[in-house]
Amino acid sequence: MKNQVLLSQKIKNYSLLAGSMLASSLAVKGQVVYTDINPDKELGGVVPTSFPEITYDSLDLNNDGIFDFKITLNISGTNPNAAIPGLSFFEVIDGNFDASHNNIFTYSVEYAPIAFKMDCNDSVPLNNAFYGLNSAVFSFQNSTFKANNWNDEHDKYVGLQFNIDGQPHFGWLRLDVNTKDTIPNIIVKEYAYQATPNKKIAVCDTGVNTGIHAVTNIENAVSVFPNPSNGKCLIRFHEAMKGEIELSVRDASGREVYATYVTTSGTERELPLDLSQLSSGLYFIHLKSESNSTTVKWTKL
Repeated sequence: MKNQVLLSQKIKNYSLLAGSMLASSLAVKGQVVYTDINPDKELGGVVPTSFPEITYDSLDLNNDGIFDFKITLNISGTNPNAAIPGLSFFEVIDGNFDASHNNIFTYSVEYAPIAFKMDCNDSVPLNNAFYGLNSAVFSFQNSTFKANNWNDEHDKYVGLQFNIDGQPHFGWLRLDVNTKDTIPNIIVKEYAYQATPNKKIAVCDTGVNTGIHAVTNIENAVSVFPNPSNGKCLIRFHEAMKGEIELSVRDASGREVYATYVTTSGTERELPLDLSQLSSGLYFIHLKSESNSTTVKWTKL
């Protein structure tokens, strides 16, 4: 089985409200925290070299090192008897990292939960209640049926609900879903959420006019060397991270496998880390300080 993991490249336009500031009290007015995935992330779109081919992108909406939603494209094989002869596939978004709180705005077609297509200026939730389920389908095709509710859709939006410190927050995600061509694909572009609990968010609202001004690019603030490695590596700080730093490591499924705290004076530029005890594979190292937070991808040989 070919299994490719794509971590969204945050943080081109990510507010400093993410991380420690979210733990403090926010202003009464709404605060929108926005992430531009740059470049866009594509799942599928090329002929698989083996079956099943499963590609997915895990999204951490509030950049706390814990994944909230996962978008999956599963191409299971060729099927000449499919509704449209070609590939059998399944496209879905789910919040199984927290099955009791992470939901997608949905509707049902013959008992199948379908992600509700939203447009700019729609509100999440649409009315006073969020009707959502933990998993929602974009489209799928098998030997007897094709659900083309998302068929060659571009720049459509999905409404999201997830929890921060036990409180529900609403957000949106912009993406393309293409099932019209021979090879299906999903392109993930950007997302945002309302940092004030239980407050609606307008689809397409990026926070420009709602109080967000502390925006920074911290994508390149930290790197890991060597990468890949046998487990012993250095965390290199390209920008100062002062004070107590929360360091955690998660595997490709989002499970935390290592966590510690370190204290720095702000002058250090390298932090030794020994992860030799971990199995070979792809991991995500998350660091959070008083001033910012970031996640870097690292591979254990």
